[in-house]
Amino acid sequence: MHRIIIRWVVIATSVLLALAVGLVAPSRVGAAVAKPPPPTVNSFTASPISAYGYLGGPVTLTASVTNAVTCTLSANHFVSGLPATVDCSSGTVSEALTLPARPAAKPNPYIYKFKLRAVGSKAATGKVSVTVAGLYNGCSVYIPPLRPQPYPYAGCNLAGADLSNNSLSSIWSFQHANLIYANLSNDHLGPGNGFTGSFAGANLSFTNFSGTTLTRISSGGIVGTPIGLPADWVLIDGYLVGPTANLHFSYLIGVNLTGAHLAGADLSDSYLMNATLIDADLSNADLSGANLSGADLSGADLYHARLGGVVTGVTWSNTICPDGTNSDNDGGTCVNNVYP
Repeated sequence: MHRIIIRWVVIATSVLLALAVGLVAPSRVGAAVAKPPPPTVNSFTASPISAYGYLGGPVTLTASVTNAVTCTLSANHFVSGLPATVDCSSGTVSEALTLPARPAAKPNPYIYKFKLRAVGSKAATGKVSVTVAGLYNGCSVYIPPLRPQPYPYAGCNLAGADLSNNSLSSIWSFQHANLIYANLSNDHLGPGNGFTGSFAGANLSFTNFSGTTLTRISSGGIVGTPIGLPADWVLIDGYLVGPTANLHFSYLIGVNLTGAHLAGADLSDSYLMNATLIDADLSNADLSGANLSGADLSGADLYHARLGGVVTGVTWSNTICPDGTNSDNDGGTCVNNVYP
């Protein structure tokens, strides 16, 4: 009898344990917490992508992310401010940076590879590249130093380049080259060299341009004084002044341009107030929009020149007017004798 009772107790206990397990198990499943979805990088862009000269410049990195808490930006080359970790729980990232100048004087492009790492329950990445042009954009050789080989530099970006202490023969060509803030000091530029472009801010100390051809050169803020310039060219107040010179929007207030050779020059919108232009050759020059108030144009040649700016108080005396007549025969002025 006792054995039967014990057996029933064991059976009952087993049943109760089974029921207990059955009741507890579902409650554990119901209490489990769902994991958050992993982060995604929807987009990662840079603006601009490759509009940089060798001096670098500003770039903005923008990203759209989902389910991320923080985002880390990094680059393969040094960029001030990187790496940086920012809060991107809002779903957007926007970081303004400045790319430094090219670290080496080589013509090949310099590529910045940016990486975005978005972190949430896991991590996701995005990548974008930005290209900085070679130091001499469009040129095919390594400079400086310049080498005595027949490589033309037409159309090259030579802004800020150190080209000093060179002797360049006629094999070199700098047509349409950008020479802003370039250092050409102590250079000897042999006959046959051609220059068309900008010398604004360039260092021309002891540069010898004798025998070269300057065409539609723009300038201003030139440093130093050349020891030689082509015929009919002079350096005045930081500007190279000569036939076909590009002096658009130049500040030549009160300067002495007596006898200056400015045939075909672009003087549009320039400031020539109280300038002395006695006997200057301004034939075929563009003076539209120029301020000539108080200027002295005695004996100047304005044949086929374009007027149209301020001419208040101009001195006209034996001046060749744009239509070929003489101011002395036109009531002492050329205002009414413009080139058709």
